[in-house]
Amino acid sequence: MFNLNFIIMKKLSLLGAALLFAAGIGFAQNTSTVTQTGNLQIADVIQVGSNTAVVTQNQEDTPGNNPVYTNKAYVNQLGFYNNAVVSQHDEGTHGEGYNDTRLWQNGNYNDSYQVTISPDWNGGVEVNAWQTGNYNDVVQIIYSGYTDDFYVIQSGDRHKATQLGTGITTNTARIYQYNSDNTATQNLFGSNNGFYGGVYANERILIEQYGTWNNATQTFTGIGWSHGNTADIFQNGYNNYANQYGTGRDLYADFNQIGNSNSATSYQDGERLQVFINQTGNSNNAISTQIGIDNLVTINQNSL
Repeated sequence: MFNLNFIIMKKLSLLGAALLFAAGIGFAQNTSTVTQTGNLQIADVIQVGSNTAVVTQNQEDTPGNNPVYTNKAYVNQLGFYNNAVVSQHDEGTHGEGYNDTRLWQNGNYNDSYQVTISPDWNGGVEVNAWQTGNYNDVVQIIYSGYTDDFYVIQSGDRHKATQLGTGITTNTARIYQYNSDNTATQNLFGSNNGFYGGVYANERILIEQYGTWNNATQTFTGIGWSHGNTADIFQNGYNNYANQYGTGRDLYADFNQIGNSNSATSYQDGERLQVFINQTGNSNNAISTQIGIDNLVTINQNSL
């Protein structure tokens, strides 16, 4: 014979545990603030449920053993309101290299802001952000440095991503956005952005947008002999629009738009300029303006 009272009590106990678990989730409030000043510096923050994180790193001199990095920060957030700000400042002047910050955000309100200051000849700066689902938003900024790398992946929902680099050289910047409201803007002011003559995804300034309202703007400059800028925009599906503005020498701008409202605008000012615009399907439209010498424009339109 089974014991009815035992079964009832067991069910009540399980129900109570479930309620406590649900309440724990409802009141989960991760918060983290890390501040580091001087020398080797690494910070690692992992948060699950409710989130917020601020990491501030400041290096004012060259570490005694001159390591390959001075700042590193990793933030990993899972679920609910999300938010993360990472700030790195390196005042060393001896080519220390490698400010490196990475961020993961999984689901819900998302948000992110990362800024790195790496003056003089400090190189190898990286700012990376991955967001999956819901309100999204990323702003990543690098001041100074060389061989800098920006990288953003946004998957699903509201999107937006703005990356800005000033006083930087020999840089790569990539934004990938999938299915939702999109928008991406990259401004790189320096030289040799996208590497000179680079044609591969890891050697250029690149925006790829797949599905929904799309939008994309890239501004890049390159001044000085043997300095070039290579930039590409790929858009597939829905409202599209793309704009690339470049000044300098040996500029290369490429547009690929596949399907729906389309549009592409390119403005270049300098020498040895190249623009390639390829549009397939739907409303199409293309405007290219070049000011300078030794220039080339190719436009292919195929409205279905």
